[in-house]
Amino acid sequence: MQYALIEIQKRMLLIAANEMQSLDTYHDAIAEQDKPDETQHPYHVCYGCYMPQHGIDEDKALEDFKAARDHWIGYIQQEKCHIIAFHDAEPMEPERMGRAIRIPFAALVQAHAPVIEQIGDKASVQAVTGFLRYAGMSPATNILNRPGVIALKGVERRVKDGPVNPADWRKHIDRDRAKRTARAIK
Repeated sequence: MQYALIEIQKRMLLIAANEMQSLDTYHDAIAEQDKPDETQHPYHVCYGCYMPQHGIDEDKALEDFKAARDHWIGYIQQEKCHIIAFHDAEPMEPERMGRAIRIPFAALVQAHAPVIEQIGDKASVQAVTGFLRYAGMSPATNILNRPGVIALKGVERRVKDGPVNPADWRKHIDRDRAKRTARAIK
């Protein structure tokens, strides 16, 4: 299992194991990496799920997820915070796993090639764990105050008719794959 609900600072927080390790090891020394140059990096359709923090209902979870559109999201990997352009997202019907809410989605993103490779790595069972990146807040503080986890796992590679672009990216979405990918994220 990649995600766990643990008590931090007297409240329950959904967090990935690798994030917890980075917070314990590097604290506020996690360095933000350069943002991808949006004029140079290709667009990608990615799949994943949004998992709200404990106690957030479906309506609020969907509202929080939609607020991440057209913003930067961060992804912690050891002492680095990688930045992903989260241009747009297509949420699907929320699903329940026990008491937890999950919102499967497809998203239009741009990121540095190693991050895209990690999102699309079929050999890995781990998702890339993202969070809406707030300016003026350290990545560590940002993780501890996020409304939910944006888990990315899977890149749509069956793209025809030219590269993915913001005007028609939704035509490349495989809704069944998006739901399967979301269910596989644990």
